[in-house]
Amino acid sequence: DLSALHASKLTLAARTGIPLARWGRGLTVLLEKIMGNNYVHRLRAICLFEADFNWWQKLVFAKRMMRLAGDKSIIPDEIFSKRGSHCNYATMTKTFFCDTSKILHHPAALEEEDFEQCYDRTAHPPQAIALRSWGVDKQSVRMLLSAIRCMQYCLKTGFGESERRYGGTEEDPIAGSCQGSGFAPGGFSSVSSLAVNAYRRLGHGAKIESAYSGRVFFLAMIMWVDNTDALHWAPAPTTSDEELIAQVQAATNDWGALVHATGGSLGPDKCSLYLLSYRFVSGRTKIKSLHHLPQPTTMVTWKDGGNRVFAPSHVTIPRSDGTAAPIATLGVSHASKMLGSHFAPIGDGTKHIEKMRQKGLDWVDRITARPLLSRDAWFSFDLQLVPALMWGLVAVILSPSKLEEMLGKLYFAALPLLGVNRHIGTEWRTLPECYHGLGLPNFVSAAIAAKIHFLQCTWERGDPAGNLGVASYEAFLVELGMY
Repeated sequence: DLSALHASKLTLAARTGIPLARWGRGLTVLLEKIMGNNYVHRLRAICLFEADFNWWQKLVFAKRMMRLAGDKSIIPDEIFSKRGSHCNYATMTKTFFCDTSKILHHPAALEEEDFEQCYDRTAHPPQAIALRSWGVDKQSVRMLLSAIRCMQYCLKTGFGESERRYGGTEEDPIAGSCQGSGFAPGGFSSVSSLAVNAYRRLGHGAKIESAYSGRVFFLAMIMWVDNTDALHWAPAPTTSDEELIAQVQAATNDWGALVHATGGSLGPDKCSLYLLSYRFVSGRTKIKSLHHLPQPTTMVTWKDGGNRVFAPSHVTIPRSDGTAAPIATLGVSHASKMLGSHFAPIGDGTKHIEKMRQKGLDWVDRITARPLLSRDAWFSFDLQLVPALMWGLVAVILSPSKLEEMLGKLYFAALPLLGVNRHIGTEWRTLPECYHGLGLPNFVSAAIAAKIHFLQCTWERGDPAGNLGVASYEAFLVELGMY
């Protein structure tokens, strides 16, 4: 009876569009993004809702709405953060895009355009339009957004919980979809889909024709939540660098305006540009380095890891205050981090493997500082370290010998902590336990298996990763004269 009464209250609120009074209170918890870094501007703010309110959000927006959008095929191909996809697909799509440009010697550009505070800046009017376009009824949208725009928050940190509350009113509402809500991921997908579709209708994006079959593939950008990479394809192989930069600038201005229309903003520190342009030296094609590109308009400081370095800038992004901010132009050999993988257009996975090896050496240092029993060290190794090392192997472009050499040094440091002689032969390290080996992962075999599995999942399936993979493969065969 109590369950039926509770369900009736939820149904009544959803049908009338009037939220329960207690749903208008939220608890904001500040969590560390990076362990030990507790500066306020580096903390992650997570909002804790009433349990039944958040459950209703997940039911309506995360499950029913997203299932309907998938069934009706209204989620753009540019949105990779959806059921049946994986963030590695986004990385591989970028790889295929750059490979196709390099094989065909066709000028192109890859522009990183990440959002600032994506969930916290969403404007409610376009959000309501987006939710309605994805099939959510008017009363449910009204109830959700009216609860959020007038919600009263209190703050909780390690020092305690605040007594004063802050929030919006009907006269002065707040925006956003709140980090931690069951509605936020699906809601952001819906509103970003409106912006992507408008961007495509303006004529921006990459239109690629496969080299042999003549199939045409179109993809404007690669989005995983707020991580966005815009794809720019020059209209002709003879397009000059100045014309390519002008094309990128026009597309960036339009995308920035669309982002502002949804309430969002592009962060200069989160945006960068790769220019894939080519020059011919003694009849051989070479990709241009930074000093072969046109004179930059200005120089900017770029955060490379933990350091600030100077970088040239050829393109600006529009800001919400009406100004324009220059963004860094990176060299094609420079690896930038996206979705846990370090990607360089030139096709070099050395930086990613170096970071993974350093992650393993950090694990060795922690276990050395606070020793564990061998069985506990094995438990941590199998469940914590190995999955972290395996991340992104599908997108790593590196020779097997170099991959084995770089990660073999990690085993040399880690084996004593596992109670094993570090001088044991490589074959005994990776031999399965049933044959009296240690059963440690063979990263070369794991990388090959990940790539084969990726091809099985995407090849000729009609998704963007598979389509650009086909285009890249056909261009490669034609280049070799095998067609």
